Amino acid sequence: MRRFERFIHALASTEVSDRAVNQYARGDRGNAIRRRNLRLYLEQIGEPRTLLVGEAPSYRGGRLTGIPFTSESIMLRHLGPGYRKATTGATMSTEASATMVWATIRCIEPLPMLWNAFPFHPFVKGNPFSNRMPTASELRIGAPFLEW
Repeated sequence: MRRFERFIHALASTEVSDRAVNQYARGDRGNAIRRRNLRLYLEQIGEPRTLLVGEAPSYRGGRLTGIPFTSESIMLRHLGPGYRKATTGATMSTEASATMVWATIRCIEPLPMLWNAFPFHPFVKGNPFSNRMPTASELRIGAPFLEW
Protein backbone atom coordinates (compact mmCIF):
# COMPACT_ATOMS: atom_id res chain seq x y z
CA MET A 1 0.00 0.00 0.00
CA ARG A 2 1.33 3.45 -0.87
CA ARG A 3 2.66 5.63 1.91
CA PHE A 4 -0.53 7.61 2.55
CA GLU A 5 -3.17 5.11 1.42
CA ARG A 6 -3.94 3.76 4.93
CA PHE A 7 -4.38 7.31 6.23
CA ILE A 8 -6.70 8.29 3.36
CA HIS A 9 -8.61 5.01 3.64
CA ALA A 10 -9.18 5.71 7.36
CA LEU A 11 -10.46 9.20 6.51
CA ALA A 12 -12.79 7.83 3.83
CA SER A 13 -14.14 5.20 6.24
CA THR A 14 -14.94 7.62 9.07
CA GLU A 15 -18.62 8.16 9.79
CA VAL A 16 -19.74 11.67 10.69
CA SER A 17 -23.02 13.11 11.99
CA ASP A 18 -25.81 14.57 9.87
CA ARG A 19 -24.28 17.99 10.62
CA ALA A 20 -21.00 17.24 8.85
CA VAL A 21 -19.76 16.00 5.48
CA ASN A 22 -17.00 13.47 4.95
CA GLN A 23 -15.56 14.87 1.75
CA TYR A 24 -13.35 11.76 1.40
CA ALA A 25 -16.11 9.11 1.73
CA ARG A 26 -16.33 6.42 -0.92
CA GLY A 27 -19.17 6.26 -3.44
CA ASP A 28 -18.91 9.76 -4.89
CA ARG A 29 -16.87 10.77 -7.95
CA GLY A 30 -16.02 14.18 -6.46
CA ASN A 31 -14.81 12.55 -3.25
CA ALA A 32 -12.54 10.24 -5.26
CA ILE A 33 -10.95 13.34 -6.79
CA ARG A 34 -10.59 14.89 -3.32
CA ARG A 35 -8.85 11.75 -2.04
CA ARG A 36 -6.47 11.90 -4.98
CA ASN A 37 -5.82 15.62 -4.40
CA LEU A 38 -5.07 14.94 -0.74
CA ARG A 39 -2.68 12.11 -1.60
CA LEU A 40 -0.85 14.34 -4.08
CA TYR A 41 -0.64 17.14 -1.48
CA LEU A 42 0.71 14.78 1.20
CA GLU A 43 3.28 13.39 -1.24
CA GLN A 44 4.40 16.91 -2.17
CA ILE A 45 4.71 18.00 1.47
CA GLY A 46 6.83 14.95 2.24
CA GLU A 47 8.45 15.23 5.68
CA PRO A 48 7.33 18.63 6.99
CA ARG A 49 9.05 20.30 9.92
CA THR A 50 5.96 22.29 10.85
CA LEU A 51 2.28 21.40 11.19
CA LEU A 52 -0.34 24.18 11.11
CA VAL A 53 -3.69 23.04 12.48
CA GLY A 54 -7.03 24.74 11.92
CA GLU A 55 -10.49 23.90 13.23
CA ALA A 56 -12.18 22.27 10.24
CA PRO A 57 -12.51 22.61 6.45
CA SER A 58 -14.71 25.40 5.15
CA TYR A 59 -17.44 24.84 2.59
CA ARG A 60 -15.51 26.92 0.02
CA GLY A 61 -12.05 25.49 0.76
CA GLY A 62 -11.05 22.03 1.95
CA ARG A 63 -14.62 20.74 1.63
CA LEU A 64 -14.30 21.19 -2.14
CA THR A 65 -10.61 20.41 -2.71
CA GLY A 66 -9.81 17.80 -0.07
CA ILE A 67 -6.81 19.90 1.01
CA PRO A 68 -6.93 21.93 4.24
CA PHE A 69 -6.90 25.73 3.88
CA THR A 70 -6.93 25.41 0.10
CA SER A 71 -9.54 26.77 -2.31
CA GLU A 72 -9.95 25.52 -5.86
CA SER A 73 -8.31 28.70 -7.13
CA ILE A 74 -5.18 28.22 -4.99
CA MET A 75 -5.02 24.49 -5.70
CA LEU A 76 -5.25 24.85 -9.48
CA ARG A 77 -3.14 27.99 -9.87
CA HIS A 78 -0.39 27.53 -7.29
CA LEU A 79 0.11 23.94 -6.09
CA GLY A 80 1.49 22.47 -9.29
CA PRO A 81 0.35 19.90 -11.84
CA GLY A 82 -1.85 16.90 -11.19
CA TYR A 83 -4.58 18.45 -9.05
CA ARG A 84 -8.16 18.26 -10.31
CA LYS A 85 -11.31 20.23 -9.63
CA ALA A 86 -13.91 17.98 -7.96
CA THR A 87 -16.87 20.28 -8.61
CA THR A 88 -18.64 20.97 -11.89
CA GLY A 89 -18.62 24.28 -13.74
CA ALA A 90 -15.90 26.65 -14.80
CA THR A 91 -15.95 28.89 -11.72
CA MET A 92 -13.22 28.18 -9.16
CA SER A 93 -13.94 28.67 -5.48
CA THR A 94 -12.00 31.20 -3.44
CA GLU A 95 -11.87 31.33 0.34
CA ALA A 96 -10.59 34.16 2.54
CA SER A 97 -8.73 32.04 5.11
CA ALA A 98 -7.12 29.94 2.39
CA THR A 99 -5.94 33.06 0.59
CA MET A 100 -4.42 34.53 3.78
CA VAL A 101 -2.76 31.27 4.84
CA TRP A 102 -1.16 30.61 1.46
CA ALA A 103 -0.02 34.24 1.11
CA THR A 104 1.76 33.79 4.44
CA ILE A 105 3.30 30.34 3.99
CA ARG A 106 4.18 30.51 0.30
CA CYS A 107 7.79 31.56 1.02
CA ILE A 108 8.44 29.09 3.85
CA GLU A 109 10.83 26.26 2.98
CA PRO A 110 9.93 23.53 3.40
CA LEU A 111 6.21 24.22 3.27
CA PRO A 112 4.41 23.46 6.53
CA MET A 113 1.78 20.77 6.47
CA LEU A 114 -1.77 22.08 6.80
CA TRP A 115 -4.38 20.03 8.62
CA ASN A 116 -7.58 20.39 10.66
CA ALA A 117 -8.47 19.22 14.16
CA PHE A 118 -11.73 17.89 12.66
CA PRO A 119 -10.82 16.96 9.07
CA PHE A 120 -14.44 16.89 7.86
CA HIS A 121 -16.76 19.80 7.05
CA PRO A 122 -19.12 20.72 9.91
CA PHE A 123 -22.16 22.77 8.91
CA VAL A 124 -25.28 24.26 10.45
CA LYS A 125 -27.99 21.58 10.25
CA GLY A 126 -30.02 22.02 7.09
CA ASN A 127 -27.45 24.30 5.43
CA PRO A 128 -24.48 22.39 3.99
CA PHE A 129 -23.18 25.67 2.52
CA SER A 130 -22.35 27.03 5.96
CA ASN A 131 -19.53 26.59 8.47
CA ARG A 132 -19.67 25.97 12.19
CA MET A 133 -17.21 25.11 14.92
CA PRO A 134 -16.66 21.41 15.50
CA THR A 135 -18.18 19.93 18.64
CA ALA A 136 -16.12 18.24 21.36
CA SER A 137 -17.16 14.81 20.05
CA GLU A 138 -16.13 15.79 16.50
CA LEU A 139 -12.74 16.91 17.80
CA ARG A 140 -12.36 13.48 19.41
CA ILE A 141 -13.10 11.90 16.01
CA GLY A 142 -10.38 14.05 14.45
CA ALA A 143 -7.73 13.48 17.14
CA PRO A 144 -6.35 10.18 15.76
CA PHE A 145 -5.68 11.87 12.40
CA LEU A 146 -3.50 14.47 14.12
CA GLU A 147 -1.49 11.71 15.78
CA TRP A 148 -1.07 9.63 12.61
